[in-house]
Formats: sequence, C-alpha cells, structure tokens
Amino acid sequence: MTRIPADIDREDPLVFGLSARQLCILAAAAAVAWLLYGLASAVAPLPVATAAAMPVVAAGVALALGQRDGMRGDRFTLALLRYVRSRHRLVPMADDSVPREARRSFDRRSLAALQLPVRDISDDGQIDLGGDGETGLMLITPVNFSLRTAEEQSALVAGFARFLNSVQTPIQVVVRSERTDLSVLADQVRLAAPSLPHPALETAARAHAAFLGEVSRRHTVLHREVLLATRSGASGWQQSAVSRMDAMCATLAEAELIASRLDGRGAATVLQHAMTGEAAPLADVAAPGDVIRSQAEEPACG
Repeated sequence: MTRIPADIDREDPLVFGLSARQLCILAAAAAVAWLLYGLASAVAPLPVATAAAMPVVAAGVALALGQRDGMRGDRFTLALLRYVRSRHRLVPMADDSVPREARRSFDRRSLAALQLPVRDISDDGQIDLGGDGETGLMLITPVNFSLRTAEEQSALVAGFARFLNSVQTPIQVVVRSERTDLSVLADQVRLAAPSLPHPALETAARAHAAFLGEVSRRHTVLHREVLLATRSGASGWQQSAVSRMDAMCATLAEAELIASRLDGRGAATVLQHAMTGEAAPLADVAAPGDVIRSQAEEPACG
C-alpha cells in the first residue's frame, strides 16, 4: 500500500522550515521596518522609533506565518482585499453599455454585471459552459459506511477505487447539508389522519405528527445532498456528457452508490438552489412558450 501525504500541495521549505515565499515576505517586512526605524530614530527617542517599526514587523510575521481557514496569511489578505474592492451586488445585464450612473441600487450602492459561466442547459442535462466546454450533474444516494462490516467496507472502498481509476474526465463531488423543516410533513400527516379507514390508524398518525413536530423543535435535522459533476474541455471528448454519466452510473453501482442523471429541469433547479438558496423547483413553472406536459420521472442512468 502506498501512502499519499495529505499536504502534497505544501511548499518546499528552504531555511528553518520556511518556504521561499515566506522568506521574501519576512525580508521585505524587515527591510521596511529597518528603514522606518532609521527615519524615526533621527527625530524621536529610541522607544518611539521601535514602536513605529513594530507594526510593520508584526504585519510581516502575520502575512508569512499566519493562517486562516486553511489559507496562508498573504493569500488570505489578497482574497480579503479583492472581496472588499469587488462589487457585492450582481444583477443580470444583457447590455454592457449601461451608463455608470444607472448601475446603482435603490440605496446608491454600486451594481455589477452577473457573469455566469452557464450559457445553456439542454433537455438531457448537458450544461453548456461556452469556451470552457460542457458539464453534467448526477445525484448520488450515499451509503452509511460506518454501519457496514469490515468486509463490506473493503468491498465499498474497492468499488469506489475502480470508479476513480475509470474516470477519464475531470469530476467534482459536492456534498451539501441543510436543515430540514419537518413541520410541513407533520402538518400533512395531521391533515390526512381523519381520512384513514380505521380509528387506530388515525390515532397513530396523529401521534406520529406530534413526534415529527417535537423532533423539529428539539433537534436540528439535516438533509444531505451529494452531487457529482463531470466536465469536458472545449475541444470535446469522444463521448458525450450523457454517455459519460451513464458509464459512471454503472461503475458507481458496483460500490452500491445509486446515481441518477439530472435532466435539464433538475440541473436548473440545482443551480438555482446553489445561487439563491431557494429550493423552489423550476419543474413546476412553465416558461413562456413551453408546452405543459405531465411531470416526467428522473432519467435513469444507463
């Protein structure tokens, strides 16, 4: 068995465990602090000159050795500066020639154009990314790994390893957890209870509705959604996105992972939820000019 270290992206240390980037930051901070100390010591007492240079030293040490949310201090500072300088309110703009004075919200804050990479979504779920190629989404039903025996866990790991070895295109696995409101389900059970054919069933339904409401009030119930995205470059591959996803579904089935390919409506719903946080399904809303049909089932892979 070959062990792969978790910090493979770590920069190579040069001196005292410090990388070249960290050494450059510390050297620049020391040079600025020494220059500031020399200028201040000519016109002020020694303690004042030292105090004037100390903030520069502290800033250099924080940038070189600090870390926040897994990011180095200098990279985190650059990301923070880009965030502060960027416009935080993005709106769809079809015309780039909108006057600057018109790009203001009601509270006079600056607006910017929302540049989404998605150009089009086909009915079979292929997401056109323009010059970046195309991608497809699959919904994965996870398995409880901890409840399996050692032999079953080894079989699952081996099946997932075969899937990873068979992948020929870039993939991304997104696991999203959000709180589930059981009060809606409890209300539905409570409303359906009087229509049950036996009084004992009605009593059991009302007790179950009360149990769901109690669980919703006392505990945080999370719903976990696992998505797998597969991409192809702008030059394209021999297989289409749909064929690749069907092949991946067959390979994931060996690891007891049930995967379903999202069609155009499903992919649009997932993207809408990711951008707005609203889980309103787009399949229930007909676009202008669309023919209203019955709701189709999720397309199966393979």
